[in-house]
Amino acid sequence: MPALRLWWQFARQSQGRGVDLLAVVAFTAAAACLYTVLGGVQAFLGRPDPSGTYQVAASIAGILVGVPILTLGAAAARLSVTRRNARLAAIRLAGGTRGQTTLIALLDTGAQAVVGALLGVLAYALLLPVMTLLPFQGTGFSVSEMWLGPDRIAALAAVMVVLALASAALSLVAVSVSPLGVAQRVSPRAMSVLRLVAAVVVLGLWSAVMQQPSVLVILAFLAICIGIVNLVGPFVLWLVGKIAARQAATAAALVAARRLIDDPRAAWRMVSGVAFATYIAGVLSIAPAMASWSTDAETAQLFSDIGLGAWVTLAFTSVLAAVSAAVTQTCRLWDQAESYRGLRLAGTDVKVLRQIRLREAALPVTAAVVIAGLAALVLVAPIGLGMIVQTWSGLLSFVGVAIGAIVLVLAAVAVTNPMVRRIVDVNP
Repeated sequence: MPALRLWWQFARQSQGRGVDLLAVVAFTAAAACLYTVLGGVQAFLGRPDPSGTYQVAASIAGILVGVPILTLGAAAARLSVTRRNARLAAIRLAGGTRGQTTLIALLDTGAQAVVGALLGVLAYALLLPVMTLLPFQGTGFSVSEMWLGPDRIAALAAVMVVLALASAALSLVAVSVSPLGVAQRVSPRAMSVLRLVAAVVVLGLWSAVMQQPSVLVILAFLAICIGIVNLVGPFVLWLVGKIAARQAATAAALVAARRLIDDPRAAWRMVSGVAFATYIAGVLSIAPAMASWSTDAETAQLFSDIGLGAWVTLAFTSVLAAVSAAVTQTCRLWDQAESYRGLRLAGTDVKVLRQIRLREAALPVTAAVVIAGLAALVLVAPIGLGMIVQTWSGLLSFVGVAIGAIVLVLAAVAVTNPMVRRIVDVNP
């Protein structure tokens, strides 16, 4: 089959091998976290829990970590497709059909997802002994409690590959390659103020919930607020872009602000992982005080376990955020390759192009950390903001994660900066 032969020829080429490796690493991290988190949920569901609190809390934690896992998997699939836009356009120009280019792109993404899913099993097996060291309900889990089994692992791997293929297919729909090799990009829709209205409504419901609080309802509401932060985030970034454009004093600042205005959703996808980690750290900041504040031994154990579970959740989300930052920065660079080449042909120095990238990343990540931090503090306020500074460890962890989130994204920009010159010097 011509498409299979073309795909195999492209797969054997060394050009772009680093980007392919990054996509595989992303799929591996997503798969390993997925297996491990669901293994933990399985372990809690298998233990006696008369009140059901631990089982519900574990399920909610699984859902929380599932959001960045899906985001990372989708970003990895999109990276695989975006990097090959020029190559697929060349195939169309040479007489290839849309079906052939689609098959080549899906084979590429599918192969990377399969390799990542298999390597994820190995990483999962290595993580299990570490997870057994964590004491929940007064004792650690055994490996057998957290082992999903071959059938469930195979099913999860298949689901991950299917989702990766679906994400790649959607990317191909959004960026269709014409016979002339021109990427037809769909203009983003305008931001709506209804996003802010939804956030205000949820905050009002939160005040009502805290009139008759319960652990399960609070945990469920914290999970719902993740969706609200993701809903409001792009709108706030759009506003930040508007303000930055009016105050821009240099060409680099103006271009970065205009890009933020043009596609705030893409900018939010770039920083949503670190925003999620910041949100979890903000909510977690009161956990040490709550554990020490409880006088009842059973309640103290519950709060201690919830705090430990939150730290584990934060650890997984931090790993996912780190990989996601590198993937999204690389993907965005390839996505804007045509724009960078145009600026370069107009006489823009490569140094200025790198300044644009830095500003384009710094604005969203700073805004995202502020949004997530404020959302966490608003949710914590009814319980007691004073609890944050009661032990200081919670506050220090919150500040540390917030600063680390900004550094993480800027480091991802710095690591991928050498690709700028390679991209602008290549004729698509």
